[in-house]
Amino acid sequence: MKFRTGFLAAASLTFAAGLAGAQPQSGDSFDAHTARAKALAGKDYPKALYRGCVREAAAAAAPARRGANGAAPPAPPPAPEPAKIFDNLYYVGAQSVSAWAVTTSQGIIIIDALDNGQEAKDDIDGGLRKLGLNPNDIKYVIITHGHIDHYGGANYLKTAHGARLITSKIDWDFMAQGKKPRPDGTKPSAERVKLIPDHDMDAVDGGKITLGDTTIRTYITPGHTPGTLSLLIPVKDNGAPHLAALYGGIGFNFEHTPENLKLYQASADRFTALSKAAGADVVISNHPFNNDNFAKIAALKTRAPGGPNPFVVGKEVASHFTMVLSECAQAVRSSISERKAKT
Repeated sequence: MKFRTGFLAAASLTFAAGLAGAQPQSGDSFDAHTARAKALAGKDYPKALYRGCVREAAAAAAPARRGANGAAPPAPPPAPEPAKIFDNLYYVGAQSVSAWAVTTSQGIIIIDALDNGQEAKDDIDGGLRKLGLNPNDIKYVIITHGHIDHYGGANYLKTAHGARLITSKIDWDFMAQGKKPRPDGTKPSAERVKLIPDHDMDAVDGGKITLGDTTIRTYITPGHTPGTLSLLIPVKDNGAPHLAALYGGIGFNFEHTPENLKLYQASADRFTALSKAAGADVVISNHPFNNDNFAKIAALKTRAPGGPNPFVVGKEVASHFTMVLSECAQAVRSSISERKAKT
């Protein structure tokens, strides 16, 4: 899914005052940035995270329409079993898109709503029940960004449980664009329009979402979408406090202009600084393959009493996740510059 460059530019102007400027890097080339991304990813993050540098840079160097061969998309893989990750954090997502449940003293906060109402019913509601939790305790649903695989089940959760829906004002507007005809006159399907939630609650940059004894911090990190939300979530492991960082928009599925890539890099750099300052030592993702989610869940099953939680990676390694994304953005931008220099 792409968004209009003008809309992104407007969002960047709205938020520019809060973004740290992109800093020049030594060795400003595609090879240098991808090498740094690979080193930062190390053994803690999947190769897929830094391979995105290569994939996106190749697309920038030889733009092509993805999926233009008309082939039917593959059937979605089966949903994984839900899992308890921390005392107050649970995985209730699908195989390729995450949904998280944060339990509090006054109810449940869901992070991302999956692709449609049926997935939300089966995976989120069904997952909560398997874990001994009650879906009717869902009070808030935080939508990290306005792509349908993250908001598609939101209307179901609101109707079924009375949950309030939260995202940035910018991405409420971005989602609403999906109800309108495209510039070429193509109208969205009625089924798709039904999944777009109406404007509910706004999350703000540096804001707090508090339910009972838990407060989640929200930051607007434009790039993936104009108003992507990234989160800092307090969690506990056998009573010991930790802080989880969730970067809300990872993929480079936007127009690869230097301005857009600089904005993406600035957001990643800023969230790196924010999460480090806050002491984040856990990384979770809204796509499970970006942080080896299922391998870590498998490791939890064989965890010895009192043993380390595989999701706790430490403060320095936690910061590497968004540092990889920053290097990827710079790699794609360098690839564009190198291509232009050859023409």
